[in-house]
Amino acid sequence: MTGVRCGRAMKKVHQELGWLMRLRRRSAAHQALWRTCVSDQRGAGGGGRRSKKQGEGEGGRGSGGGGGRAEEVAGQRGKRLRAEGRGRRVAGEGVVQRGGGRGGGGGGAVREGAALTLIASKMADSQILTQKQNQYMAKLAHESERYNDMMNYMKNLACTEVSPSSDLTLEERRLLFLACTKVIGSLRSAWRSVASVEEKELVEQYRVSIEAEISKFCDGILELLDKSLIPSASSSESQVFYLTKKGDYERYSAEIKDGDDFNLASEKAMESYNAAERTALAGIRPSHPVRLGLAINLSVFYYDVLESSQAALSTASLALRDALADINSLPEELYQESTHMMQQLQDNLDLWKEP
Repeated sequence: MTGVRCGRAMKKVHQELGWLMRLRRRSAAHQALWRTCVSDQRGAGGGGRRSKKQGEGEGGRGSGGGGGRAEEVAGQRGKRLRAEGRGRRVAGEGVVQRGGGRGGGGGGAVREGAALTLIASKMADSQILTQKQNQYMAKLAHESERYNDMMNYMKNLACTEVSPSSDLTLEERRLLFLACTKVIGSLRSAWRSVASVEEKELVEQYRVSIEAEISKFCDGILELLDKSLIPSASSSESQVFYLTKKGDYERYSAEIKDGDDFNLASEKAMESYNAAERTALAGIRPSHPVRLGLAINLSVFYYDVLESSQAALSTASLALRDALADINSLPEELYQESTHMMQQLQDNLDLWKEP
């Protein structure tokens, strides 16, 4: 019996060692990022308790959405946010634990999810995270599809690191507004669903509560843009990007309003888009993704909010014509993104020209 127990104990030890080795084999880039974050946290903590390494989490893939990439095609209803339950939530923690795999392989996936949770909880204990830690946690939240958390980490980064002499990087801008787009997208989709079924007082009350949530969210993003991001913009590209986003969130606010409130929100959106357009015309080439993103979103604003199909068609057509004349001299690293956005303009034009 002693030999059997020893054999089982050794088997368990080998299993645990195998799990640890799998964790260590994660990509070198993410290991380096994790070590940097832990090192920064130790340095910020002064003489406090030392952090223990619990495992490496994945840093997240590309953050999507190019400079001003449009997040919608005019005339189409917002898609419902997927409600897939990818794993169970660990009690008392703010990170989703991935579910187990088939057969005996499930234990490793659960352990990896637990390791990610331990990293998140250790870093969340600190009241002040560094720039790298906020960005790392935002990527981890993105992988876990916790977009509110992702947005909060990036807002923390923007509020603490941005100054008149220090702008967000391109990756940081994309992470911030990817998270914002995910959060506001689910709210707008919910509002559209209930706005078309106002047959009962209960549904009306629910619609009003969603509208209040959208307004509060948009006001928060607009405040961040006005107080931190726009004043710190150090290039024409970032200025146009932020002003376009300001117009977008004023547009989202206008969508749920009527009467004088609608007119006021629409005027503010128009002012922001016009300011972005003036800056773009003065300093950004026609085929640049940021300028194309502005053209897409401005034309959608004309078509969907102001219901001016002529202005929408004119804006999109002019932007596409100018981009086609300039695209061949565009740097290679921007070419794919620009051609994708030019296709979006063409798709919108085809849609809006339909009888």
